[in-house]
Amino acid sequence: VGHFVQEESGGDIFPSLGAEFIQHLSNGYELEAYSFGYFPVANQSAWAVGLRGQKGFDLCEKFAISPFFGPAFAQVRALDEETEKAVSIGHLMLIGGAVMELGSVDLTVFGSHSFFSRNPVGLETHVDLEEMTHFAAYENNDGFTRNTVGAEVSHSPLDWLTLTARYALLLYKDETRHAISFAPTVEICENYE
Repeated sequence: VGHFVQEESGGDIFPSLGAEFIQHLSNGYELEAYSFGYFPVANQSAWAVGLRGQKGFDLCEKFAISPFFGPAFAQVRALDEETEKAVSIGHLMLIGGAVMELGSVDLTVFGSHSFFSRNPVGLETHVDLEEMTHFAAYENNDGFTRNTVGAEVSHSPLDWLTLTARYALLLYKDETRHAISFAPTVEICENYE
């Protein structure tokens, strides 16, 4: 996987390249491993790895729950906004939550807590929190968040249509952000085996 970040027209472009591996194991267990790296641009760069385990439980015919938990670690070369010098910081994020399947509705709740190797206030990074967590609710948010909570609700009123709403609350040491998105998904054709 890969993407480019450009925060303003004419600004620096920060390319990112990553890989992910998902293994479905027996008895409802699933393991996801991922990594990504930002190439050095304007004295900023990063590399990261993450791991997440999940276990599914079918509680009845129309209700299943899958709790998950895992760490993600990023080593970041960030920019100090006061001195404009590059500094290194380690970012360990613990992510947990659960996916609940209720017929045609899927509800995912999740949260994270972060630990840093130094004070992150005043440090600028382009590391996207969606890459760090693998949750689209954090899309287009970067920086060194302290705690987050979020939810995603998906409903399929028709076989070919899925409606998804996402919300995330991101708490930094010096600010708070809210991320809200709504996305319809349309299936154009069926896959035939």
